[in-house]
This record gives sequence, C-alpha cells and structure tokens, in this order.
Amino acid sequence: MALVRAAQQTPSSKAFRCCRYHVFLSFRGQDTRKTFTDHLYTALVNAGFRTFRDDDEVERGEAIKPELQKAIKHSRTSVIVFSKNYASSRWCLDELVMILERLSADHVVLPVFYDVDPSDVRNQTGSLAKAFARHQRTQPSNRVKEWRKALAEVADLAGMVLQNQADGHESKFINKIAQVIGEKLRRRPLIVPHIMIGMHSQINELNLWLQDGSDDVGILVIYGMSGIGKTTIAKSLYNTNFKRFDGSSFLENIREISQLPNGLVQIQIHLLSDILYGRKVKIQSVSKGMTEIEDAISSKKVFLVLDDVDHISQLDVVLRMKDQFYPGSKIIITTRRAGLLKAHQVTKVHAVETLTQEESLELFSWHAFGQDHPIEDYIEYSEKLVDHCRGLPLALQVLGSSLLGESIGVWKSALEKLKVIPNGEIVNKLRVSYDSLQDDHDRKLFLHIACFFIGKDKDYIAKILDGCDFYTIVGIQNLIDRCLVIINGCDKVQMHDLIRGMGREIVRLESNEPWKRSRVWHHKDSFKILTEKNGTETIEGLVLNMHMCPAINSNEKVLETNAFSRMRELKLLHLSHVQLNGSYAEFCTGLRWLCWTKFPLDSIPVDFPLESVIILEMQYSSLRQVFKGTKYLPFLKILDLSHSHSLTETIDFSYCPNLEKLDLVDCTSLIYVHGSIGNLEILIYLNMKDCKNIRMLPKNIYVEMINLLGLCNLLESIAPIRMYALYRNLQEDDPIPIQGLYQYGIFSTFFGGNEVPGQFSHKRRGSSISFTVPLLDNHRTRGLIVFVVYVNADYDSPIIHHNYFTDMTVKNKTSGLRGIYYPSFYGIPGEGEDMIWLSHWNLDDQLEGGDEVVVSVIMKSGLLVKELGIRLVQVQQEANHNMMSISTDSSSDNRIWYNKRLGDSDEEDKREEVFSRFVCLPDEEEEQQDDITVATTTGSNYSGGLRGWKVLAACFCCPVGMKM
Repeated sequence: MALVRAAQQTPSSKAFRCCRYHVFLSFRGQDTRKTFTDHLYTALVNAGFRTFRDDDEVERGEAIKPELQKAIKHSRTSVIVFSKNYASSRWCLDELVMILERLSADHVVLPVFYDVDPSDVRNQTGSLAKAFARHQRTQPSNRVKEWRKALAEVADLAGMVLQNQADGHESKFINKIAQVIGEKLRRRPLIVPHIMIGMHSQINELNLWLQDGSDDVGILVIYGMSGIGKTTIAKSLYNTNFKRFDGSSFLENIREISQLPNGLVQIQIHLLSDILYGRKVKIQSVSKGMTEIEDAISSKKVFLVLDDVDHISQLDVVLRMKDQFYPGSKIIITTRRAGLLKAHQVTKVHAVETLTQEESLELFSWHAFGQDHPIEDYIEYSEKLVDHCRGLPLALQVLGSSLLGESIGVWKSALEKLKVIPNGEIVNKLRVSYDSLQDDHDRKLFLHIACFFIGKDKDYIAKILDGCDFYTIVGIQNLIDRCLVIINGCDKVQMHDLIRGMGREIVRLESNEPWKRSRVWHHKDSFKILTEKNGTETIEGLVLNMHMCPAINSNEKVLETNAFSRMRELKLLHLSHVQLNGSYAEFCTGLRWLCWTKFPLDSIPVDFPLESVIILEMQYSSLRQVFKGTKYLPFLKILDLSHSHSLTETIDFSYCPNLEKLDLVDCTSLIYVHGSIGNLEILIYLNMKDCKNIRMLPKNIYVEMINLLGLCNLLESIAPIRMYALYRNLQEDDPIPIQGLYQYGIFSTFFGGNEVPGQFSHKRRGSSISFTVPLLDNHRTRGLIVFVVYVNADYDSPIIHHNYFTDMTVKNKTSGLRGIYYPSFYGIPGEGEDMIWLSHWNLDDQLEGGDEVVVSVIMKSGLLVKELGIRLVQVQQEANHNMMSISTDSSSDNRIWYNKRLGDSDEEDKREEVFSRFVCLPDEEEEQQDDITVATTTGSNYSGGLRGWKVLAACFCCPVGMKM
C-alpha cells in the first residue's frame, strides 16, 4: 500500500509541529478517488498542507488498518467527502466514527457534501436509505446505531455543499475548501503551559477589557521583567478571544526576528498571511508591506498580538495605522520596556507582578515533584529555593525542573552554588534586557547599582554617580524602562534579586581574579585583595564589612592603608568595622563616596585625600572631632556623622560650602555646632535629634520659619503630644516634644490648641474654605499658611469621614491646578480634646492676585475638622532678595502643584498623584528603627519610611538650657 503525503511544509507555531499531517482525507474511493478527491488532494498539497489519503484500492478487512488509525490521530483536521455511495461502505462509516472521536479544539472536522444533500446524511434518507437497509440486515444493531449517530452529528457541523457554493463549479469549490482549511489551521489555539499558577486573576481582568464590546480600537501593553509570564498571559488571552474576531495573528519573538536581515518584512508577511487566511503575499519592502496591511486591517475586525517588542520602530505599523483599523479591533503588545509607548498611544497598561510565596511554592512543586506541594523531606530546601527565586516564574520552572528526581545531597549542593553563581539559563534570559540598553553608560550605571546601591535613595545615588561622570537620572529612567530597576514609594531604587544576581554575574565573568574586576562586593574577595595588596586600576568600587568575614577577628586584624595605593580608579568605597594603619597620603585620590561605619580614629587624618568626596558617611564612629585643623571639601554635599557618641564639636562649615545635608542624630556628646552653619546657602536638611548635651545653636538657624509660623513665643509653653506614624501604623503613646515635619515643600507641625488666631484673615467653621487672592501692587504671593483645628471624635459618628489617610488639598480654581498632601506623621489629640495642625505651603509664585482658591482637609477616621484659617504669605518685589525662602530646594520634585486639571475626579487624583508620589511604605530596615518623628535620606539609615524630608526644626525639641 502506498501512502501519498504532501512534500511541502509551512512554518507555523509549535502546535503544527506536534502533528504529522495537516489534513486527513476520508472518502468513498469508488465514487471520487480519481475525480473530485484527487483534485482536492492536489490543491491541498499545492497550498502547502501535509495531507494523508489512503491509496489502497483493495477491499479492507473488518477492522480499520493501524496506519489509518495513526493518521487520524496525528492529523489536525479531517475533510470528509460525502458522495452517494459513502454510506454503503462500512469501512468509511467506521472511519467516520473514529474521526468524530477526535473532534475537539485540537482537531477540526470539515464535512464536504459533494453530490449528496446534508439532510439525507443527517436522516439517512435518499441514497443513504438503501445502504442502511442493507446494513440493518448484515450488521449488529449496535454498530448500525453508532453509524446513524455519527452521520447525524457530522451533518450538524458547519460544512460545505457543492451545489450551494461556486455555482457548482468543482474547481472553484475545491479552491474554497483549501482556503477554509488554511483559515482553520492558522486560527488555532496556541500552546500554553498546563500549569499557570497565579496568572488566572490577571487573565480574567484583561479578558474583561477584550470582551467589553467596544468599537474602539484598543491597544493593551503588557510589560514586566524577563521570565515573569508576559508571553504566557498574552497566549492565553489570544486562545480565549481570537475566534471573536474576523482575523487574528500572534507574532512571536519580534525582537529577535526584527534583527534578522529583512526581519521587519518577514514579520509583515507573517501578519498578512495570518489575517488573510494563508494567502501568499509578496513584499519587497517595509513600506510596501504597510500598504498591504492597511488594506487588510481596514475591512475586518482583527486581533493582533505583538510579542517581545523592544523598540518603537517595531510598532510603526500599528501606531501609524491605528485610525485605519476596523472598529473593534484589538492589539496586545508584550514588552520588557515599561515606557515603550506614551500614555496617549495606548488604551490600557498592565504590569505583570511576581508570584506570592504560596503561589511560588506551588509552581515550583509542580516542576520539581509533579504535584502542588513538596515531598516532606524536601520542604526546607524547596522553601529556600523558592525564596531565592523571589516569585519569578521562569526561575521557579528552571530550578524545579533541574532538580526533578535528584537526591537531597544534590539539592543542598545546588543551593550552595546559587549563593555564589546564579543559574546560567536564568541569567541568559534576564540578560536580554541588559544587552538591550542603548550604550555602555547605562550598562555601567546598572552594574554600579547592582553591586552597591540597591535600596538607596534615588537622589542620593544621583549625587554620587553624577560626580563619577554619569547622567544618573536619565540613566535610571532607562533602567526603569527596561524593568531592570524600580523606584518604590519612598524614592528608593530597588531591583529583583535575580536581576541583581545577573548584574553581579556579568562583573564576576570579567575575570577569574577578583582584583581584575571592576567592582568587588564579596567581603571575602575584598579582604583578600586588601590583605595581599594586589588591587589594580580596574577596581572602581569595593565593599568590605569585617563582620561578614566570621573566620576573621575584626578587632585584631588591622589592614594597611597602602593596600589602596594601586586602586587609582577607586571612586566608591564602603567599609565597616575596618581598621587601617599607615599614612593616607598615597590613598586613592578619586573617591566620590566614602561610607565608613565604625570609623576607629578620634579624628580624620588631615592627609586623607577627600577633596573629591561628595558623600561622607561615618555613622557610629569614634570621632571626637571631625578634623584636627581644617580640611577644604569643595564637593561635599552630604555629611552623616550620626550615632558618633564621642563627637563634641562639628567642623567649620565654611570649608564645605556646597553642603546640602547634615545628619548629627544621636551625637550625644555634641555640645557645639559651628556658627558657620548659618552661612550654608544650600543646606536643606539638618537632623540633630537626640543631641542631648548641645547647649547652643547659631541664632540664624530657622528663625524665619519659626517667626513665619508665629511659634517663637510658644515653644517653651507647648505641652508634648502623642504622634501617629502613618506608614508604620504606629502610635506613640508617650507624649513627645513638638516636632517639625517638612515634606514636598510643605512645612507642618502639630500642637494642642482650640482656635484660629486673629492674624489669620480667612476663617471658616468646617473642613473646607474658599477665598480670593487679593491684588496688591508690587507684591507677590510666596505661599500660604493653613491653620487647622481638629478634635478626637467618636469613630462611629455619621459626620466622620472613614478614611485611612489624612490629607490637605489646595485647589487653584482659576488656573485649574491642584496640590494634595498626605502627612506621614500627625498629632493625636486625647478624647474630646482639640489639636492644631499648622502648615506652610511654599507655592513658588503659583498664586496670583484674583485667583480663586479652595482649601479642604480630611482627617483620618475618628478625627474631625472643626475650623480652618488661612493666612497668605506675601512679600514686596524689591525686598525679595532679602527674604529667606522656606523651601530652598527648587527641584521639580518639591513643587506643590501638579498639572491636573479641575474636573478630574478626586478619586482619580488620589490614585495618580498621591499613591505615585507621596505614599511611602517601610521596608524591613525601616521597621527596625524606633524614631517615629524624624527621618534621614542619607544611606541605609533612612528611618521612618519618609521620602523627601528636607528640614527638621531641631529647635522645636530643644533640651532644657539650650540657648538660641
């Protein structure tokens, strides 16, 4: 017997490759073998479909041959040619029964009624009646019943009737059949993982958007880091929805294909082939392809998925022709680049999240054990591996599959290896985003962050790396765009652990010898380099914490300063519990960042070359004085000496004229702050909390702020209050002295009181007040002071707003701008007591005479606003240069107003403005701090979960006896 098969194979999805044949032909040989069926077979083969037909002319035995059974099983479609004598063959009828058993989403059946009416097939009438009369006499009744049922079922399927189509012309009819087969083969579900833990809720949400019935042309962007499940979600959405559209196409791996010669043309050909049901289109150029695509998409509702897009040029077809798409068409784009498209170009954006710990363990278990939970003896190791993966589906699948069936010893060894060397398959997948960065600048920036700056404040990193010839802010934005880093609510730069591992692996592969690598973050490697004094010019950054080298007694081991002499390119140095002996004259001179926790000397040696240092941090140091003598530090912007309990005096600040932030928290022996601090023109942050022995502050510190708020005569008499730290959900039960809070250009303080003072020109009972800015010649309005009186009321009172947050909103109705502020800390009055919230908004000349302004305040549940007062801060134009600005930071991050027009809903504003800019959540490090009223933005000691603190009015909590 000869089996005739198609010789040509068309490229398609993985689903095609799992079957041997595209089409199985079922027919009555005596009727159509050499006529209609032969022509149909030839047409299918010429169209590129692998087609099976049985060419055996000999009468078969009782059972269907094994070759036919396998052919049916391994075919994607079956075409059944019903002719007058089809039902007279019991073998044809048995074949029909087997074909219908395969009928499913994976196997399409197309009945073709050649010279018989579908109703005769359904009811076994006409020519079929004679055949079944004979079968009734010769075959078992149950077999005949099965045949009748099969014929009735197949007649109800959507089929093709010769007399109803192409006016009975067989050649046209055959071409139509080949076209329909092409459409059905190409519009097939894609293969998706059988196990999709944690994705169903995301898929359901996106399905609602796809199925909303809108006639709008919608573009959905699904973005996230490599291996997080973007393509899997997109395939599932495609499978669920493609039949709702007149044409559909899933274009995989666009990034890779577009890099091939003529790659974009190949993508266009694939797209046209899909939505035109396999019609061959010749395209010589991208512009020609765009013309063809425009014709195709304008006449039918299509569903397109563009997978793994990483450059805007790959989307030109979609974006340029958006208005040409047929109404109701939908486009899904998956990408690693969060900022690939601008907001006005897309309808919906979906960020794919990592899995929860519970979901991760379930997914890992399916791959490692073939069940939804670990085997008992492997639970501990499974949990450690899942923790290592940090919710990334790719990593869970790769590691789980690699350990399937392995012994506990292998699992333990794999865990130890992962601590040093990440899995290569995972690294290669994640590295795609790194390699796609546009230049070495962004790649080096990424490696610096991966090795040294995860968890640090964005502005803090920018200060350091801008001094290393980086363009940090735009560079970080490029990293965010490729999902390599994120900025959390507290403005800290965060990175997925596996992304960090990928970055550090890139550095590790620079050389087998650590001293020849650009960055050294392993403490053991750093210790070896310094001990053996083999550092090189290659090293740009180094970290050493002696407590992370447990085999070494850090109190006894003293290293030499000359170990750094050869590291001429060293700019980033982080030491902890390290003791150095020797002269610093030959120490590396290019340091931009020096963080030395537990600095052991009582003063910094004068020969220490710190002239290029931008940030100097010496927390928990043994310093008694910063320098013996003077040291000019022209580039120093941040000085952190917090928790240096032996420090008695500060430096002469005239030698660091560019100092912006000074942290002296818990310097318990500090007595004197040099008077030159008052001459620092750009100092925007000073924290002196718990400096218990200080006796004198320069008179010019914060005097204007205190006078401006009218507090100069109140500080001594105001009673301590209880405070609430919002984002740590922590209430301080013990009263504390009055504190100053400065965030986002807004200064606030809280204290006991029950009425608005007389100098507030606008007053009103309730939680909202309106006023018009007066027109005054030669005056400008710098801001306004808001005086809020609120009370601790019954939580269940019907007039209480049930809110989690406390907020103050200022709306300029004339300009249409709005600012909304959520204080991170606020005072809690006793039951039935009143409290004052006094707040100064520096509006930077954004209020003009005649503007109509509305101020409203909503307090947290249980607190009720009783009265509001407003006082405008206006100054004469000619006196402006003598006035001290409350907000000395003019960066855009601290402006109050945001470009939100009036008319946007309040709820939308809260989501978009507040949650994206103001809300700060504590991390693990912050939760360990016990300071609920002040915060610092320098380094890892940033306590209180606050972003954007600029000034702490230290004089608000002056110890008894301190002079001003």
